[in-house]
Amino acid sequence: RYLDYILMARYDQMKKDYKMSMDEFLEREMTWFARSITVNFKRPLLLGDVALVKTQITGYKAASVFVKFGIY
Repeated sequence: RYLDYILMARYDQMKKDYKMSMDEFLEREMTWFARSITVNFKRPLLLGDVALVKTQITGYKAASVFVKFGIY
């Protein structure tokens, strides 16, 4: 579930900050994929909880973008 939350946050960020929806991104034959993921759990999200997902690009190299996510 947590990976679904951060993926949806990334799609929202693309639309808001880059003015390009995921559909438009795919139409250009581009996509995102996760090469490496580290998850540090503090507590589970429970039914009825509200979560805020923050994203931050922390760097890039060639065709790679490094994105940090936080679920609050």
